[in-house]
Amino acid sequence: MKKSAVSALLLSASLPFQSAQAAEFVDGSFAFMTAEMCYTTPAGSGCYRNDPVQARKAVNALADLGVTKFLLPPTDILAAARLIAAPIKERGLSFYTYEGFDWYSTRGPDGATDCTSYTQRRIDPLLAPLRAEFGDTYAGLHFADEPALDDIARLQRQTDCVKNDPRLGGMKIFVNLLPLHANNASFNGTGHGGALAPHEYGVDCAAGTISQPALTTAMVNRYSNYARDAVDKIRPDYLAFNLYPFVPSLQNCATARDLLMSENMSIVSNMARSRGRTSVAYMQNVRTADPSNHPDPFNHADFNSLRWSASWFYVFGGDGLANFASHTHRYNGGFNGQGGWQTSMFDWNNDPTDLAGDALNLHSYSRQFQHELSAYTYRGFVDNALGVSTGDLVGWISSNQVLAGEYGKSTDTRALVVFARRFPTVSGTATIGLNRWWTQIEKLDLYTGLWTTVGTSTNRIDVSLSTDPGALYRLTM
Repeated sequence: MKKSAVSALLLSASLPFQSAQAAEFVDGSFAFMTAEMCYTTPAGSGCYRNDPVQARKAVNALADLGVTKFLLPPTDILAAARLIAAPIKERGLSFYTYEGFDWYSTRGPDGATDCTSYTQRRIDPLLAPLRAEFGDTYAGLHFADEPALDDIARLQRQTDCVKNDPRLGGMKIFVNLLPLHANNASFNGTGHGGALAPHEYGVDCAAGTISQPALTTAMVNRYSNYARDAVDKIRPDYLAFNLYPFVPSLQNCATARDLLMSENMSIVSNMARSRGRTSVAYMQNVRTADPSNHPDPFNHADFNSLRWSASWFYVFGGDGLANFASHTHRYNGGFNGQGGWQTSMFDWNNDPTDLAGDALNLHSYSRQFQHELSAYTYRGFVDNALGVSTGDLVGWISSNQVLAGEYGKSTDTRALVVFARRFPTVSGTATIGLNRWWTQIEKLDLYTGLWTTVGTSTNRIDVSLSTDPGALYRLTM
């Protein structure tokens, strides 16, 4: 990778330094719920929208994986929403209704175009009664998923409508943005067009370089403006994005993968943090069941791969995680023109697939990181390969195999540094030179949850990321 090109891009995408912390500690994770078993004729036996036994089974199964916030599938039927809401309330968790088809957008062309219509069609018959019955369990609204550029102003009006209705006071808004490398059709809302190929944003995979930096800069600048517009106008409490790295186009092109992950994570986390919002990254809890039919199939992301993705997000200042998706579902298109299947964490009977175990393992890992990091202010990252060779806490890293995220300053009495290895399946080792001496250096033991002293009166950390793809160290004066 050409360091100079990447360094310039990182600077062009970054915001002025903001010390504001995330709006909240994200305990657990979101789950994007699908319910395709309910749309068959007749509905499948596992449909949790019309069977209270299956609703409780689905909620308990997801909660046992660490899910605390349920992004419900679309519904206009109060009884169906109440059916799934009841077991969520029993578990002391929360849910969000999906509003993407009920307010006008490129994804919801038949939705309401003004507040009066939305209130009559949606708030009065469904949202207000749910809020009155379930209180804070009904925590918020999931706006149109992956909004197009023109949707942002429309969703701004939806936010105004929701915020001005006293019956919905205190409810939160969740918005999931397009990924950084979305193509023009996706940004323009002319179709769910998918993603750009690496060469279309300036990456030469064979050479491992950014060969056309102007294309890369244009992609990053467009996305930065898009994300800034979304957070400022829609004013979401949660700003999410979905970039899935375990697909052939990125697994076979590490330069493209590193570029997209570092930029997408930095842009979303910086935008959210600077506005006092919470950033969320979707994890790839899905596998294409018929990969030969898919142009860029979702490969299996095991628990180590998921932990690696989360570690990168924390290095770049991210807050919380979301699971995509809850249940096995269909995808459109494919080489056969008829689509195919994506295996997810649960099958149509609400029984776990092998992907559920990976999600559970990720939660035990991510919850510890998020709990510790939430008490500190993110300051920036250090990564030789991205041209950022020194920071405030980290003076230098001896190899390109490890990257670091800094939480706190060198003048603080205590600070944290999170490390991630560069590659998902290859160990990373490095000596870390700190900018000052610390009285005590501890490492978080991910198996016991306890801090273990690994150094005293030192300015050095020896990092080895073999068993785990990430690690968390605590520095104390």
